Amino acid sequence: MCGLIDAYLYAPTQVIAELFKSKGIDGIAYYSMLGDGHNIVLFKAKTAVLLHCSLCEIQEVSYEFQEIANRYVVTDPY
Repeated sequence: MCGLIDAYLYAPTQVIAELFKSKGIDGIAYYSMLGDGHNIVLFKAKTAVLLHCSLCEIQEVSYEFQEIANRYVVTDPY
């Protein structure tokens, strides 16, 4: 069921991306939800020019979670 909810929540962003792509926009950039920085989506990789390339090793990944109101969870009424 979780995959179905994920797909449902993902659909609006996919529609917007397809609209941008159809209008000739090369890509979009947005703030990262996982840290300081940006994420970039390119609709056609050939529109980018590689200026610098390096190989990095991930040293640590950390996540912090906080429960929020969730309309998809049904609590036991008893």
